[in-house]
Amino acid sequence: MHHADFDGIVYFIFQPAEEGRAGAKQMIDEGLFELFPADCVFGLHNFPDIPQGHFAIKTGAMMASLDCFEIILSGQATHAAMPHLGNDVFVAAAHTDGVS
Repeated sequence: MHHADFDGIVYFIFQPAEEGRAGAKQMIDEGLFELFPADCVFGLHNFPDIPQGHFAIKTGAMMASLDCFEIILSGQATHAAMPHLGNDVFVAAAHTDGVS
């Protein structure tokens, strides 16, 4: 839809470190919205399933979460000639059956 009477400013904001929990906070702390005041912000994220040239929107919060976890694997080193005497953590780390 085309609106020829639009009289405003559109800012495109590209957030660094958006999946690392730091980008938005740093941008705000450094005065992003003092430099570029905005009445509203629309966030977009890359979705490979959406056809090229299209985008999707949703009212309200979406994808506003980040979960962190740590997996610690420990094993027993062994010589390649005697793999049965050790526990290879790389095999466990690379195992992906049933993981989605």
